[in-house]
Amino acid sequence: MQNYHLIPISGRWKLSFDRSDVIFAGFDSRQEALEFCSEISRIKPACLSIYRPDGTVLEERNFYPQQGPSQQAA
Repeated sequence: MQNYHLIPISGRWKLSFDRSDVIFAGFDSRQEALEFCSEISRIKPACLSIYRPDGTVLEERNFYPQQGPSQQAA
């Protein structure tokens, strides 16, 4: 399962791979980022950690091929 991190930075949502400081996508809204993660998980499962501006985890979501996200509050 691929791990992603969604971080609010300067009014935008930045998406990065696990263990990487490299931002590979930016979004204007959290919903837009969630839709993107749903799309990329059509082939391979993904785990998404969503962060608060203070750096703490707000929630984690698991995405699976051909299914919607499952949600787990932190």
